[in-house]
Amino acid sequence: MERGRKRWVLRLGVVLLVAAAMLAWALGHRSPSELTISNQSGQTVRLLRITAGEQTMTARDVAAGADVPVPFVNGADVAFIAEVTLANDARIRWRGQAGERLKLVILPNGNITAVTGQKGM
Repeated sequence: MERGRKRWVLRLGVVLLVAAAMLAWALGHRSPSELTISNQSGQTVRLLRITAGEQTMTARDVAAGADVPVPFVNGADVAFIAEVTLANDARIRWRGQAGERLKLVILPNGNITAVTGQKGM
């Protein structure tokens, strides 16, 4: 009878260990926060600069209709600044807070609008 009890405790221990490992993996592998810039302005973006803390990403000559993904190493909820220079020399500056899925759309009127939480971005 003692042998059966030891096996039961061993099996329970293995199940708890596997559950703890899966939980640790899930918490450690959260998807990074990503920002997508969508150029719907109808003209080329000559310069796109995204700054989040010490991290800066620059893209040049972003075609009209193109999307530029910007992964944040710092994780979700990081504050950032987007600076855009259009082909007609119009300059746009936008401050925001990154979420898990955030899309900034550069509009034809020279404004930027934010779209959050959409799948397939």
